[in-house]
Parts: sequence; structure tokens; C-alpha cells
Amino acid sequence: AEYIHNTKGLSDYGNLYNTYGNVLYHQGDMVGAKDCFHRVIANSTDIDSDRARAYAALSDISNGKGDHIKALELLDSALSNTVEGILFISRPEIIGKMADIHHKLGNNDKAAILKAQAKRESTILSNAINTDAIEELRAKYDLERAENDIARQHIQLIEKQNIVNILIAAVVIILVVLTSTVVMYRRKNLLYRAIVAQATESAHEENRLRETIRHLEEKLISSSHGSETSHEYESEASEQNASANVTPLSAERLRDLTARFDALMLDPAVYTDNLITKEKIARMLGTNRTYISRLVNERYGMTFTRYINSLRIKEAVRRLSDPADSTSLKDLADMLGFNSMTTFYSQFNACTGMTPASFRNQSNKRK
Repeated sequence: AEYIHNTKGLSDYGNLYNTYGNVLYHQGDMVGAKDCFHRVIANSTDIDSDRARAYAALSDISNGKGDHIKALELLDSALSNTVEGILFISRPEIIGKMADIHHKLGNNDKAAILKAQAKRESTILSNAINTDAIEELRAKYDLERAENDIARQHIQLIEKQNIVNILIAAVVIILVVLTSTVVMYRRKNLLYRAIVAQATESAHEENRLRETIRHLEEKLISSSHGSETSHEYESEASEQNASANVTPLSAERLRDLTARFDALMLDPAVYTDNLITKEKIARMLGTNRTYISRLVNERYGMTFTRYINSLRIKEAVRRLSDPADSTSLKDLADMLGFNSMTTFYSQFNACTGMTPASFRNQSNKRK
């Protein structure tokens, strides 16, 4: 430490040589010790705790040699380098040593006074130490409380940030869902419009075909061949009742039966009859139910029931496409031959991909 002081300019000069002097004192080198303590005194200010400690150490050396008067003088110098209440060094210890020396010199009254002063200042020192401890604890508590408050605020900030992040994510999800819904709605709306347009056009085309088939029907009815084939079909129907085997139709007879079947099915009264059956159609055409089933299956690729329902749905499309037709859906279902609204809705949706109500709304928008 002395080397660092000499080469680097150590600032704690008094503490260095007081420590150095105490080491030499305990080794018995009183000359070296005194030299160190005098260095402290020579290089210290008027009121300095290091200077006071140096005087007290020199007093111990003099007291050890029996020079009590010199020891008292040095202790007075040590005490003068302290200020009561400002405890650079333990004043009660210095005053206590002075009391002991006065007691050795026989100055008992002085010794008693000094002991009382030492006790009083010791109490002050103890209270000061306790006060400092309390203040230190209070400062530590305030610091910890402030740190806890900061930590709590940080946690609250993180929680709020998490809530904000969740809300942002929720808003993004809602926007995505809404955007997807709007896009899907627009696509669905466009699809519905296309379906309505296609179904309406199909209904118009159906009307044109009806007119064409009516003309063909008139020619067939007026021809004698139609009359002959009618009797032949009646004969075939009788044979069917007698035998389980059905004779295949010739190409010519099949064309004739098909033409008469199509002409018959142009009449809405036929397919809107809720009691219509293959047998009933066969009787109308003078043939048997097996031929009717074959004709529908081979020509239209569906069962008889499904074929009848498809005609009913086409009629429904025509009625729903007409803005002047305000027939309720329930009445319309009854008029078309459906036994329930459920069947009407399911068949209409299966054929068009829409409910009757949606179809009517989209059709009205097109107008």
C-alpha cells in the first residue's frame, strides 16, 4: 500500500500509516510506530479522524512507558480532532482512557466526570448507530418496494400487451372470417343468379319444345298407323298380364311409344297428379308398366318417380320465374302434386341447388 501511495498517489494516506503504525506497535517497534503516527498528524487536517486515531495511538505508547501526563495531553489532542455528535472515531473510548489515567493520577472526581461523559456519549453513539440502522432498513425497504412496484407495473404492462395482442389477433381473425363470408356470399349469390338464369332459360326452351311436340302429336293422332299401334299395344298389354316375360319393343314401336309418352307428359295435369303411377300412365298409353319403366330409364336415365318430380320442379321453376305469379310456396307444392313441403323443398334443392324461396328472390332481382 505504501508503494502504491508513493508511485500512484494513494489518497488514503492517514489510514495507510495508522495501520502501518499499529502493526509496528504490536511488533514492539515503538520508534517505527511513532514515526508512522507522526506522519499521519503532519499530513492531516486540523479536525480529522485519522489524526485523532494517531494521537490516541501515541497516547497508548506514552501511557505504556508510564508517562501519564504526556498520554493525557495526546488524548486531549485526539479528542480535539473529533466533534461531539460527529463520530469520526469512538469518542467514548478516548474519554474512557482519559478517565483511567486520571484515576491512576488520583484525580477521582475528574475520573468520575469523564466516565459519566463517556457513558453519555456511548449512549449517543449507540442511538446514532440504531438510527442509522433503522434508516438503512427503511431505505432498503423503500428501495425494495420501489423495485416491487416497478416489477408489478412491468408484469401489468406485459399482461396488457398480451391482451392487446389477443384483441389484435381476434380482430384479424374476425376480419378474415368476415372477408371470407363476404366472398363466399358473393360467389354464392353469383352462383344462384347463374342457376336462376339457366333454369329460366331451360323453362323457356321447355315451352318451345312443348309446342313442337304438340304438332308432332297431332300428326301422330291423325295417322292411321297410330291407331293400329294402339291396338297392338293393347294386345301386348293383355299378353303381359298373361305372362311374366315381356316381348322387347321394336325400334319403330319404341319411337312411337316414346312420342306418345312425351306428348302425354306435356300435360301438367298428368304429372301434377299426386296419385300418378306407372300403371296409370301405362293405361293411358295402352301399354304396360314394364315398358314405361324401360322407356324412362333408358331415355332419361332415371326412375319414374324421379322423372315425375323433375317435371314438377320444371313447372315450379316456370311459376317461380314469373313475377306476376304470387302463389304461396305451400299452395304451389300442393298444385304440383307434392304430398309435403319437405318433399317439395328437398326435390327443388336437389334439382337447382337452391331453395324455392331463394330461387324466387333471385329471379325477382333479375327482373
